[in-house]
Amino acid sequence: MKKKKQKAKSKKTAPRKAAPAPKPSLSKPLGVSHAAKILSYLKILLGSPQCHLLIIESLPGWAKTSIIEWALREAGNDFVSLGSYSTPLHFYNCLCRHTGQTLVLDDSRGLLETPTGQSLLKAATAKSVGAGGMRLVSWGSTGGKPLEPNVSFTGKLILLTNSVPSGPDIEALLDRSIFYKIPCETADLIDMLTIAAAEKSKFPDEAVASSVLEYLTDVLDENGSSRISLRTLELAYEFAISSPMDWRELFAATLYASPPPKEIVKRLEAGGGSVAEQERAFVNQTGRSRRSFYYYRKELGLSEGANCIDTKEAADDCQGDAGVFGHTSVQ
Repeated sequence: MKKKKQKAKSKKTAPRKAAPAPKPSLSKPLGVSHAAKILSYLKILLGSPQCHLLIIESLPGWAKTSIIEWALREAGNDFVSLGSYSTPLHFYNCLCRHTGQTLVLDDSRGLLETPTGQSLLKAATAKSVGAGGMRLVSWGSTGGKPLEPNVSFTGKLILLTNSVPSGPDIEALLDRSIFYKIPCETADLIDMLTIAAAEKSKFPDEAVASSVLEYLTDVLDENGSSRISLRTLELAYEFAISSPMDWRELFAATLYASPPPKEIVKRLEAGGGSVAEQERAFVNQTGRSRRSFYYYRKELGLSEGANCIDTKEAADDCQGDAGVFGHTSVQ
């Protein structure tokens, strides 16, 4: 009897699910060793029921914008950038449009230096009296066209600035904020440049990057930080690639178009005017703080004027970190 051949039933196997694609890691901004620290401060801000303002101060060109945008994306935060400059009315209308979001002010001097701007910032970051715990912001001026007469803001604010002005209203604002100043001591800046220059994605020619780093380090040691930044590193590298024989000479002509801050202080003194007028001109020309102005006056042996500040504090301002929570009052 012939055995019937049974056809083997092939077992159907369920198709394997494709492994989820790895989440792309957001690379840190160019050579900024303090990016992780700023991310930590940002996470504290976003999770805090009491603090609603983060202020980051640094010299121009040291990647404040890149750092904070990277940190916000790392934190998964949907933020709104107000652009490079904001008037008080523009800021107020943005509060009306984005009541519960994180707002980033890339150039906040237009708010920090005006009484209206300071009042709006304080109202947006502190509970209003008699408002049931809300942060109620109102537009009390008859000028301009506000979107609403008042708004209850529930979001967070991040201010980026080259320098923070002084005054009791600013002190009150800083006391309720997380305030971080990116270190500006020469050694710190050299460290940041060194880390940046090692990034092959930006500087593929290691020999050229090393040469440019050595050149900029010498400039920092001799003249301070007034004209050196991460942007300077990128530009100098382009000069060195495009014109390898004479890039130093070509680049130096652009680098010293603006004198170092100490030289600016000396020229302002020679030009006359009150110390207070010289202070304002120094801040406008350099983006540095008034503390730096009096520090350089002290170094030059000039009289400090009626509005002088403690010179040790001024030296700390030029050379170190001004702290995180709160702010030391400067009179």
